[in-house]
Amino acid sequence: MNTAILEHHYDRTFFSHQSQAEDIAAYIRAGFTPESEARIGLEIETICLHDSNRRADYEAMRDVLQRLAELMQFRLCTSKQRPVSLSGPSGSVTLEPGCQLEWASPAVGDLDQLMEHYQQWLAARDRALASQQLHPTNYSVDAEYDCDQAWPPSNRYEKMRKKFSERPNWNPMQRTAGIHVSLDYSSDADWARKFRVMLSAIPSSQVLFANSPGTLRGEFWQSMRPLSWLDLDPARTHLPNDAFRSGFTIDQYANWAASIACMVHSNVSESLREKSLQKLGDVFTMIRSKQVLEVRCNDRVPDAMVPVIAAFWTGLLYDPQSCEAAWQDSDWFNSRPVWYQSLEEACRSGADVSPALMQRTQTLLSLSIAGLRRLGTCPQPLIQRLESMQRRVASSA
Repeated sequence: MNTAILEHHYDRTFFSHQSQAEDIAAYIRAGFTPESEARIGLEIETICLHDSNRRADYEAMRDVLQRLAELMQFRLCTSKQRPVSLSGPSGSVTLEPGCQLEWASPAVGDLDQLMEHYQQWLAARDRALASQQLHPTNYSVDAEYDCDQAWPPSNRYEKMRKKFSERPNWNPMQRTAGIHVSLDYSSDADWARKFRVMLSAIPSSQVLFANSPGTLRGEFWQSMRPLSWLDLDPARTHLPNDAFRSGFTIDQYANWAASIACMVHSNVSESLREKSLQKLGDVFTMIRSKQVLEVRCNDRVPDAMVPVIAAFWTGLLYDPQSCEAAWQDSDWFNSRPVWYQSLEEACRSGADVSPALMQRTQTLLSLSIAGLRRLGTCPQPLIQRLESMQRRVASSA
């Protein structure tokens, strides 16, 4: 991370949109990481239930956090003197707005290391939940069980509750669980390329990993979670029009992010890092940039499939040859409407999409597998799972 980029910005305050945009852009550029040091990060949200299938409330999940702190030697963090998160060398754990249990892995150099941390997390998670007669779920949407009492005691979440809890349908902040993959970038050009490849691959990712069936907007969808987030607050869940055009830059992203209203106003004494993190954290788009690029579109899937999602994005974006090929092919969309049409098709039909979208999915999946083989650091079982998906996709194309 190039902290020198930040040196001339720490004393600045956020008095104008222009200064906000400049500071956010500087913050994002401070995340530049040499390709040889690129890391992978994974965030997994899990909806937890009692044995009676009643949704776990804050009191139950508080006890889970305390048990996890013992098992994983994590430091317990509080809000209003009540536990809300954990941190330690094996990552971090937070309670999301509906008390979904989120584990964020440490940033690691390859998928083999990521799998080691992931297996350790699963073992600790299951022991901690069992101690409270709770169990994890593999699904991405909970539209059945009441979770009005599941808000953790956080000032930020209280602001969210006030803003979003009365929205139509149901609140995806409380009702859904997803998987986020974070990847590094080395320069302005690398950021722009990876951003566009991520964006172009999102519809195909939904074809491959759709796992949130249900009714939304009066229709049945195989993957309703992404669309429910888009419906939540378009100002902070929809990317700007420029993002769908070739040549979208860090400066354009920062300028757009600066226009998003803060959900919780920052203290004037906070550093640039804290202010920028807060501002960028108020963005809930399917791709988000902090000092990593986060792809946030994927539904929660069964535990065994979670690392397969990480492998798909890693092979596509971290192998230079595959990333270049995907970038060269990304002009199949050149506007927001074209991209959204493909996304809605994928969310509606899952693996039963048009031949054109299925062919594109097959191409991206092949590029990812080839990239993983060239990288040489992906556990063979993950490649085999992707190859199995490749055969199914090929038979449907």
